[in-house]
Amino acid sequence: MNDMVDWISRLPDDVLNHILSRLTAKEVVQTCILSKRWKNTWASVPVLNFQLGNFHNDCDWFGRFVDSVFQNRGQSCLRKVIYKGQFEDTSHGPSMEWLDCAAFLMPRIIIVYILSNVDAPLIIPDSVFSCESLEKLALCVQSVPVMTIIRPKSIALPCLQTLVLEHLSLDDDFAQKLLLGCPSLEGLRLEYCDLFISDISSNVLKKLIVRFCCQYQHMRICCPSLIILSIGSIKNSIRIISLEKLTSLVYAQIVLNGNEEMDVNDLPDAQLLSGLSNATSLTFFLRDPDLKEYWKKDITKCRTFKNLKSLEIKARHMINNFDLIACFLEHSPLLQKLTLKCLLKKENIIDAEQDVSFMAEHLETVDIHYPKDGKLPIKLMSMLDRCVKTFGNINISSVG
Repeated sequence: MNDMVDWISRLPDDVLNHILSRLTAKEVVQTCILSKRWKNTWASVPVLNFQLGNFHNDCDWFGRFVDSVFQNRGQSCLRKVIYKGQFEDTSHGPSMEWLDCAAFLMPRIIIVYILSNVDAPLIIPDSVFSCESLEKLALCVQSVPVMTIIRPKSIALPCLQTLVLEHLSLDDDFAQKLLLGCPSLEGLRLEYCDLFISDISSNVLKKLIVRFCCQYQHMRICCPSLIILSIGSIKNSIRIISLEKLTSLVYAQIVLNGNEEMDVNDLPDAQLLSGLSNATSLTFFLRDPDLKEYWKKDITKCRTFKNLKSLEIKARHMINNFDLIACFLEHSPLLQKLTLKCLLKKENIIDAEQDVSFMAEHLETVDIHYPKDGKLPIKLMSMLDRCVKTFGNINISSVG
């Protein structure tokens, strides 16, 4: 019987590298024992995927492995680095010095996901913020109980297009350096961060997501090229976000939070909703009915949502918020589709006659969704019919 032919080993290096790029770093290094052909193949694979779980969550073993890979890799081209792990029951957090080695190899993508229970912040090397080849950077570093602060001496990332930051503390100095040092930055996502930022201004930014963050001061967002905006579940002070010059905006998603500790009458004038007047599609999640008068005043600051064609509103208290909904409709003359998603099976209704009545000449479809096992929203339909003189089809559905 003829010996079996090792067809895989006969593949060209670029094909082998493509295949090995789908494996974790540990699996790639283990291929060195297969044959002489494979002895050094791992050192040229363009993707390094480090997973702590592959090492039975042994932090020390994992750390030594990561260091060894970079020490023995040489200067071969590196395209992407992934580093993931949950570091628990250890006297020290993960060393981030490997990022210096990674940045030296000029990768296009660096992705870091870390959960550390060590009572000390992690230190992110400044070299990450001066890697000229970097096109995407994701730093999701959750250190409990101390939040990691990002304060590089300088930022020079000329090719960076996408930045994701989670569970980090960010201030104005960082924001200013970032927006000045990243002339190609088109996508920015901030989640679960402590924000001490007063200004996000960029002429190139096209997508901005700010969610689940704690905001500690009035923040101004001025991005003329912005196409997509998502602001949601901001703790402390979503009510003092000002939107300016969003002239290219197409879609926005906003979650409006209340704050039991803050008196609505003491709030500064809002410039959030009124800054969305150029959007063609809006989604709102209204959580607190007590803020409706405040938001109505904000809406009326813009004469009209002149481009708005699709409006989706999610609310726990849909009927109690209806005069706010009517205010949206009144200022959206070109609206074609309205979607109302009722989130409570039953709500305490504060009945009030609506004195708003207007034409909705372009409104073709109204979709009303209510919870499974909830009551048919007859009251809502009646109020909508009384408010809007003309509209097309009404679709009603129960969703689980």
